[in-house]
Amino acid sequence: GDRISMPPSVSLLFEVEDLAVASPATVSRAGMVYFDEDSLGWRPFVLSWVQRTFSGSQAVQQKMIEVFDKFVPKCLTCLHRDCQQLVPQAGDPCTVQGVC
Repeated sequence: GDRISMPPSVSLLFEVEDLAVASPATVSRAGMVYFDEDSLGWRPFVLSWVQRTFSGSQAVQQKMIEVFDKFVPKCLTCLHRDCQQLVPQAGDPCTVQGVC
């Protein structure tokens, strides 16, 4: 029942494969929300990150989104096609999150 306080600069993300054995109490206490990565993709995370990080400039936000839209699909295609990951990521959203 102990709580650990963290500064606003710290965020935790727990990624689980499924919620097959999670009780309703566990889900509500931990605030778990399950999204299938195939239906969500990487772009919503990037949009949220850009909005938070560059909140002072709409022009910078737009440029950053353009850069991600231009290069991330090409990089992910190259990664999947031409590279062998020694430590595989959980999916494209996690891979892109490492860039942000």
